[in-house]
Amino acid sequence: MHSQSQSHLPDSLPHQVLPTSPRNTQLQTDQFAILGAYRLFLALVVCTGHIASNINPNDWTQFGLWLNQGSATFGFFVISGYTMACRLSAGTKDYFRWRFIRVYPVYMANMALALVASTVIGDSFSWPLGIAVPPPTTSEVLGTAFMLVQIATSYIGVDGQAWCIDTDWWMCACGPIFYRFFPWTLGLMALCSMWIYMDLWRVFGNGPNLWAHGGAFGGVLWMWLGGFLYGRVRHLKLAVFVPTVPAVMLANQGIFIGVPFMCAGVTLVIAPYIRVAPGLRKALFWFGDLAIPLYLCHTVVAAVLCKAAITSSMVIVASSLTVSVLLVQFIDYPCRKRFEESN
Repeated sequence: MHSQSQSHLPDSLPHQVLPTSPRNTQLQTDQFAILGAYRLFLALVVCTGHIASNINPNDWTQFGLWLNQGSATFGFFVISGYTMACRLSAGTKDYFRWRFIRVYPVYMANMALALVASTVIGDSFSWPLGIAVPPPTTSEVLGTAFMLVQIATSYIGVDGQAWCIDTDWWMCACGPIFYRFFPWTLGLMALCSMWIYMDLWRVFGNGPNLWAHGGAFGGVLWMWLGGFLYGRVRHLKLAVFVPTVPAVMLANQGIFIGVPFMCAGVTLVIAPYIRVAPGLRKALFWFGDLAIPLYLCHTVVAAVLCKAAITSSMVIVASSLTVSVLLVQFIDYPCRKRFEESN
């Protein structure tokens, strides 16, 4: 396989998790292509939801607000947990190095863009709907650089999505430890996390991006563990209930998690049974590669455009996608290629 094609597959595996056979190899590759495309859909929901919330409340971006950008963010955790379980089933060799190369270069590039944007928009910038964006503090910059947003510090004003990436970062860092636990232990941990989520939700509202001092980690860990545990026990018949039942349980308590999150669990279950044509598979992987850059950069891009009095939702989405492509092509892929060549 060409090296750039391999660079699309950090979330497939260096070794096969399923019993080795041409059919299983194909199904596994197709599965991660589909999950990658769904991650881009989740990023688009977040992007359009934020545009509707902060800039244009009455146009087509209501699509994202209706689906709920928070629910889309939760969907990322489910898919990430599953991906880490699959990766760890192949062993822990190069796990942390692989994860670092997969996330940190694009993350830092986006932070640099956020600092430039903060300078451009100035200290008195507010979104068109009136929500003020505070200038970054030294602690926020350092906290972002060390992946400690909502653990030790708050986030840079135009880079609020960092909380999700940082929280996921530390969950993935715990992955090798979690992988040694019995499935029932992971299930108990998920239940404890759900209890924390319900408690924080009722006290502070459904906004984990504001749950400081590790509250976001403890409150949403059950989502990540749902995907992780499913990755561990997916060979069992009842495993199909693992990524979806917790959301149903919360809905029964009056806490609805949202459609994108529920669909993330469903996608995990059905993706292994779908075949994808080779040409389409390559496109789906590329779509998936755009997910994290788009998720991170869209508010940065939107702030700069709004400062320039450009508030067209179509222009903001198109510009965010363009910046995402640039981040992937000039930051993400070169770093992955360097990682492959050094192995």
